[in-house]
Amino acid sequence: MKVIEVKKRGFLYEETIDLLIKKYDKKNRSREFWINRFERSESNRIGYLLEINLELVGFIGLIESNNMIGLSTWFVDATYRKHSMSFLSRVMISLKESKIVNSSPNPIALKIFQKLYSFTLNNEFIGLPKKILGFSKSYTRKIHFGEKINVCYDDHISLFAILFFTVKYKKICVALTNNKSKLFLSKKINVLSKNINYNFPLSIHGDIFE
Repeated sequence: MKVIEVKKRGFLYEETIDLLIKKYDKKNRSREFWINRFERSESNRIGYLLEINLELVGFIGLIESNNMIGLSTWFVDATYRKHSMSFLSRVMISLKESKIVNSSPNPIALKIFQKLYSFTLNNEFIGLPKKILGFSKSYTRKIHFGEKINVCYDDHISLFAILFFTVKYKKICVALTNNKSKLFLSKKINVLSKNINYNFPLSIHGDIFE
């Protein structure tokens, strides 16, 4: 088993994109999608490949910003799934001093990161605000622009402002808060973190809105 660090347009970069498209991406997103995802990282590093018997069979992706690392993708081909934990362990050892965020992990990953790697769990929520009217210039400074949706994390955002931003940017905008009582039609986001003192909004440093 060999774990290889991958950098933008460096050794094995194209092979990494091909691996994600062919074996991981069940949504059939484009090559451009994956390139754009890693281009948003402030680091030249995009993650780690797993090589077994000279075959590339897994990948753990990283999106790095604001001195934090967002865990993006954890994938191992079904044939080599028994190596998943040792692969993750090697990567976690290399990142042990870093500030790490994992937004919206699947249930299995949630348990693994909490129990084996002592990640802290916090909850944030996206949805529509109960406050109906009102608008402030401060709202604009607190918009996170994602690939799928935009979120405004101003604690006093109104439904009117959410609709305004949806029309202005031609992309669905929702409110993001750590106080569920401020929303209706809300969805919970599990946010795992390590080496970080929680500070809202932590989920925007992961890849949940990409």
